[in-house]
Amino acid sequence: MGLSNLKQLVDFKPSSTSATQPLSINQQCQLLSINRSGLYYTPRTNVRKDKIKSHITKVFEQIPIYGEKKVHQQLLEDGYKVSLNTVARYRQALG
Repeated sequence: MGLSNLKQLVDFKPSSTSATQPLSINQQCQLLSINRSGLYYTPRTNVRKDKIKSHITKVFEQIPIYGEKKVHQQLLEDGYKVSLNTVARYRQALG
């Protein structure tokens, strides 16, 4: 089971209808072998990075023969301030 699946197993508001006393969050985390602090972490998304990546994809779909330099130039013309190295890294991440 992955870490995200294990996090979903933790019951933050245990029901008191059972005959036994419910496990605390700390005890549940110990049983599942996960850190309690990791339960409250929500990753932040970089909106600017996502916009640039989607625009790179759009440019590549329109003209698939464009390389990094041409895509970089197109992004600059469309109003995105981004370096050539960043475009190369994003293209590599996009495949």
